[in-house]
Amino acid sequence: MLNPTDKKKRAAVHGIPGEGARARGVSTAVLPLLAAVFLFGFLTGIIIPVAAATPMIFALAGIFVLVLWLAYDFFQGVASYFKGARGEEIVAVWLAAGLDCGYHIFHDIEKNGVVPIDHLVIGPTGIFVIETKFWSGRVSCADGELKVDGQRPSRSPIVQVRDESSSLTAYLKAKTGVEFVVTPIICFAGGTYVSASGSFFDQIEGVAICNVDDLTELIHAGKNPVTALDIEQLIKLMEFRT
Repeated sequence: MLNPTDKKKRAAVHGIPGEGARARGVSTAVLPLLAAVFLFGFLTGIIIPVAAATPMIFALAGIFVLVLWLAYDFFQGVASYFKGARGEEIVAVWLAAGLDCGYHIFHDIEKNGVVPIDHLVIGPTGIFVIETKFWSGRVSCADGELKVDGQRPSRSPIVQVRDESSSLTAYLKAKTGVEFVVTPIICFAGGTYVSASGSFFDQIEGVAICNVDDLTELIHAGKNPVTALDIEQLIKLMEFRT
């Protein structure tokens, strides 16, 4: 297990962890709230100068309730996205501390033709796409899928990270002509994953699953090496947001 306070030559870091999650959280929640507030103010301006008939009062009350509900949903949504961003920040700290200067770490990959990626690591042991989850509750593997306190999540992170890995593989092949092997990883930032095998990671359908304190050990154990020349080419390619 690695200690994030250990001093060593650090990996190169590109991008800001959690930036995309925070932006998506605000944009997703704010627009409906602003629309409801505007509608409430507009109708209030119409109703107040005229006789307050009972139907109009009920309509105004209904809009007011809608505004309150959207405000609550706004704060819940923002909290969820910001929690995800915090998880990405935790993973970023461990990656930076546990990987040396032979590796490059990219955060918040947003490129045309590539599904958004939380973290991408490129180094001598391979190419790794990392999907961060900051789930509460006991996370385990059962019947070939991940469960939280015995329940299926609303969206399968296994499908999610496989899509991310596949889209990156296709993108790299289109740009370089080479079909690089990309390893998908699901990392639990809160250390809530309980391994079924007792190992420091499990694997489901080609996806590696681990807690954050085992992440860099998993990367160091990668079995799909990349040459120094290919690393240089890939770094230049990923630095451009095209």
